[in-house]
Amino acid sequence: YFERLKQEKVALERESARRKAEEENRIFESKHQQPAFIIKSRLAPLLPKTNDPFELLGLDYQNPPENAHDIRRAFLKMAKKYHPDAVATDATPEEREKASHSFARINSAYQLLKDKQE
Repeated sequence: YFERLKQEKVALERESARRKAEEENRIFESKHQQPAFIIKSRLAPLLPKTNDPFELLGLDYQNPPENAHDIRRAFLKMAKKYHPDAVATDATPEEREKASHSFARINSAYQLLKDKQE
């Protein structure tokens, strides 16, 4: 009898965890309307379709960074998030290609802003 109760409790805990994960995923998807790819077991939104280097690096165009250090810091933050090596091992080749393309866009935006700063 107690073994059966224990099994039911474990099943209820698993169901609760599954529902919580589904709810978190639903909230994430409602905030990010774009499709996402998996990075290290978490979802990362795709980059904006624009080629604006400020937007790609998450910088404010109206209040641009004052020095190269701020640009580099923004680049490193985005590079860590979108680096192709950070893609989960169970990712599909398509997801890996998206990560590689995103990283290339971030890198070119950084190079463009860095050259302008110098």
